[in-house]
Amino acid sequence: ANEGCGEAFSAIREKVHDSACPLKLIPCEQDCKALVRRDEMDKHCITDCPMKLVHCPFYHMGCASTLPQGVVEQHCREFTNSHLLCLQ
Repeated sequence: ANEGCGEAFSAIREKVHDSACPLKLIPCEQDCKALVRRDEMDKHCITDCPMKLVHCPFYHMGCASTLPQGVVEQHCREFTNSHLLCLQ
């Protein structure tokens, strides 16, 4: 059984239940290495997931990069000079 799930079922139906249980921890659909409850996957993918694609903070100033939100800081460090050129 999955933690917090109070559903009762026979051993024969365990696989069927497990394949649909909203409380089952499953790997992130965006491959961020997190285990996420099935019923929270959508929220995780659009808010918390470090693999969620976002525009560079300098997008509106000319940087066309779209990257996983978990590497935005690294991107900004690596492209400081080109971002500064965007400000001119």
